[in-house]
Amino acid sequence: MTVKERLKFYLKNKKISQGKFAESINVSSGYVNAIRKSIQPDKLTLIKNIYTDLNIDWLLTGDGEMLQYSNAIKNRQIEPNKEVDTVDYIEMNEDEAENEVIENSFGNRFEKLPNGEYLMYMPLFEWDVAASLLDNEGDTRHPDYVDIEQHVTVVKSPLKGKYSAFRIKGGSMEGTEVNRYVPDGSIVWGRELQRIHWKDKLKYNKFPLWVIASTDFGRPTLKEIIDHNVNTATITVDSWNPSSEYAHNVHVSLNTVKMLYYVMKVESSFSDVY
Repeated sequence: MTVKERLKFYLKNKKISQGKFAESINVSSGYVNAIRKSIQPDKLTLIKNIYTDLNIDWLLTGDGEMLQYSNAIKNRQIEPNKEVDTVDYIEMNEDEAENEVIENSFGNRFEKLPNGEYLMYMPLFEWDVAASLLDNEGDTRHPDYVDIEQHVTVVKSPLKGKYSAFRIKGGSMEGTEVNRYVPDGSIVWGRELQRIHWKDKLKYNKFPLWVIASTDFGRPTLKEIIDHNVNTATITVDSWNPSSEYAHNVHVSLNTVKMLYYVMKVESSFSDVY
């Protein structure tokens, strides 16, 4: 893809019109279509400052992933960890590798891009509907998922596992430090940790943020896991917002938990830009 094509792809992925984008960097409405080989340095600076989740290296060269870690977890990047089955690529033979569309065993779909990378599709849950839909404990091909909006990201190769995205509602994770801040409206996505792994020590130091569905909370919630007592099957969770109105150092029995997702990326919200 060219710089123009990558920019168009990014805008389409984030559901931002070309006109709105042009207005935000103070250029004419036809700016995107007029891009040739690259983008002027002054415009690139504006794009970098406004669209903070856009990987500028990817935009200019195609290297890396389209979206970068938000400031909330940029300093605590996810590392592959085979002990908890974190990042596993699907093994493909030559014929399978030629397929334009691949689906894993949980229904996550992967579409091959011209550069050899893949678009990965996953359901995007709003907090208000996540509780009821996730109760079925089925895969993403369950009939109830048909009308759910899909979140799209770019990965190097099709992945094993069940991936879902969640749009954050509320300010419980809006901390006072740059690397502890996930604003209302952000999208987080990650992989479900199967229950069989819960008896082992959770790798919460590598994966600080988790989406947890527990009957104690009433609906899925985003929290940092700060401790896991294997003997009592209890996790301790914390909110990054220091306000007393949010949960802090709360003990949650894993017997009340229906679902655990370890967050692999936090993507910025554009609600504060427009």
